[in-house]
Amino acid sequence: CADMRTAHTVWAMSNHTRCVRSNLAAEISRRDLTQARAAALAGLTPDGLSKRMSGQVEFRLGELLELARVLGVPFATLVAGIDAADEQLAEA
Repeated sequence: CADMRTAHTVWAMSNHTRCVRSNLAAEISRRDLTQARAAALAGLTPDGLSKRMSGQVEFRLGELLELARVLGVPFATLVAGIDAADEQLAEA
């Protein structure tokens, strides 16, 4: 059913975004940075990063790659846990 696939896709994207936001917040905190400073280092506006961190706007791949670079972490660190979200979706 198309409606079910859409619902699952929205749920998966929501969980993926939640994983990324949580990982990103942890890395920003570990470096004693503010969101505003992390945004500036990555070429984002503070408002832009805030909207992404609150889930109002989805992250773009390039933004995550740049955030990983400026935070000095592998990209995989920011997306850690997404596989578990996919597994939960497959079990649903």
